[in-house]
Amino acid sequence: MRTTLDDAWYLDAAAARVELGQGVEVETFLLVEMHLLSAGLLPDNFNAMNGVIREMAGSLIRPPFSGGLTATFATAPIGAGLWLGPGDGPAADHFTSEWTYVTVDGPLEIAVLLWYA
Repeated sequence: MRTTLDDAWYLDAAAARVELGQGVEVETFLLVEMHLLSAGLLPDNFNAMNGVIREMAGSLIRPPFSGGLTATFATAPIGAGLWLGPGDGPAADHFTSEWTYVTVDGPLEIAVLLWYA
């Protein structure tokens, strides 16, 4: 979560690139992303950086494990939120390490999930 992104950015509602600069932590980027998603920005606006985060996370996980990241507002319906990992979501039987943040949009949970591949 504390790994930094080089030249983090996303697309605003007008499809203009918004630069966040160098050294933005993955954790901070996900907090910003979730805030903007809750304000109505589309998930596709973050695809490029989410791909970078997925690659970074994947490079840290070794067999026999697989894994990913989730970000969800605590009050959101089950299944709503952000999934950065292989497939449509984690395996049913997985290990989770979760952090909860108090944000203006409500409690936000970011988690790292691992499972046997």
